[in-house]
Amino acid sequence: MSRERHLDVLDGVRGLAVLIVMLSHASGREMAVLPWLNFVGIGHVGVYLFFVLSGYLLTCNLLEGQTTGAFYMRRVFRIVPLYYCVLVGVLIYQATGQYSQSYLHISDGVHGAVMHFLFLKGDSVFWTLAAEFAFYLLLPPIVMLMRRFGWKWLAAVAVLYFLVFITAEILQIDAAVVRLKYGGFKSEVQRCYDVSVAAS
Repeated sequence: MSRERHLDVLDGVRGLAVLIVMLSHASGREMAVLPWLNFVGIGHVGVYLFFVLSGYLLTCNLLEGQTTGAFYMRRVFRIVPLYYCVLVGVLIYQATGQYSQSYLHISDGVHGAVMHFLFLKGDSVFWTLAAEFAFYLLLPPIVMLMRRFGWKWLAAVAVLYFLVFITAEILQIDAAVVRLKYGGFKSEVQRCYDVSVAAS
């Protein structure tokens, strides 16, 4: 297995992403750095930074010859062990009668737990893992198609999807069929739209 690409210059961006998420969660738990410095609601920006960095670096790895099998193996061993430990810990904690939607939680009982273990649902901050795993599943086929047909087809599909989604929103059409959903989390486009509406 080839060693994954690492660019030192991007470590600062990772640090910024971590800081944004930490400040957002701290502000949401009334632990703001300063009373007038409120970062509630900006945590998703840090997550987006992580997604963009991951997309860039992982795509580079695949384009440079990393096999699909090696790619999936690395993703599974990097995420699954710790994630499953956390899920088990949360389930044990909830079994004692402790449950709060403000913190780590798994809703819908056994069904919800199974969906989390299969990366088909993500309550609370777990939504990022469900989104991440969906991305990991799709990336190798996308890169394979990009190698065969070029990047222009991918750009065309992305623009088409964006135009259909925006048109559906403007015309107030039920856009459920065009929104990218995976388990219980919203698409990133829809999440951005919600944030912009709330801000206005």
